Amino acid sequence: MNARNTLIAALIIGIIGIVGTGNPGFASGQKGIDTVKQNKLETQIKARSIEVRGVVKKTEAGLALFDGKKTYLLKGDDVLDSLAGKFVNVSGDLQVGEKGPAILVKKAMVAD
Repeated sequence: MNARNTLIAALIIGIIGIVGTGNPGFASGQKGIDTVKQNKLETQIKARSIEVRGVVKKTEAGLALFDGKKTYLLKGDDVLDSLAGKFVNVSGDLQVGEKGPAILVKKAMVAD
């Protein structure tokens, strides 16, 4: 009967641990791994420069650049308003967020 009580106690402690953390057993270690993956992904995104040629359009989310295949939300340059409806060259840093790809604009000019 002593082994039975020990087994029951271990099961109860295990169940309390799962309910208390909201995650099964090893999940507390998983959180750190997810953070490392996200930090690595953010570093890769920040390091990616992009140059795109396309038409600037006004959208509900703000100004966007359509290159014929993809649409990029444009951020960071007040001059962009004057380029709406024009064919332009844009360079900057690619960012990927909830609304899709965006370009943090460093340079924008009307294409030849």
